[in-house]
Amino acid sequence: MTRARCSDTQELRYSLLYARDGRICEGDKYFVPMTSIKFPTEWENVESRIFPNIQAWKNHAASLGGDKSKAAHDLCICILPFLAEVVVQDGIYWIDAFPDHPISAFILRVMPTNYKLWARDQQRILLKEHTCKKSRVRELNPAVQASYDNVHAEQSVIRREQEEQKERTEKVLANQHMLIGMMQCGQPAATLSPLVNPN
Repeated sequence: MTRARCSDTQELRYSLLYARDGRICEGDKYFVPMTSIKFPTEWENVESRIFPNIQAWKNHAASLGGDKSKAAHDLCICILPFLAEVVVQDGIYWIDAFPDHPISAFILRVMPTNYKLWARDQQRILLKEHTCKKSRVRELNPAVQASYDNVHAEQSVIRREQEEQKERTEKVLANQHMLIGMMQCGQPAATLSPLVNPN
């Protein structure tokens, strides 16, 4: 499962992901609203809150005898910091939906004391944003469909014209080859059928 940092929209098998709390599904696409959440500027070292030993792991990987593989680098520099962000972003729903779960208790324990209030504010903001987006999509869909239909029709016309041009060209080339063959055999050109007009 991927959750790209650069986009809040990906196409995956939504049937596998539909039950995830916070996901909004429409057809074969889903929108993960939490990816748009930005942390308060005073919340420093979120990755260290979720993974307290992450700096030690980074130091070990960078040490003389440490693991210098690309996998170790990606784990410490990319994956774990990103996963920490995902935990904090998704936690805005987890702490309400699963208040007695260990991960909810862990988030509330390691994050700042205002996390719970911030989480509820984020839920309201995301719900409002999603409502606006759905409204815009409903207005846009008929225009997009009409545009798609026009482009598809134009492409069909172009393909037919290309196929017809190809057939005419093949006939011209076949006649030319026949003419060359007959001339090589000494048959007068006057006895040949006129060339097919390519136009």
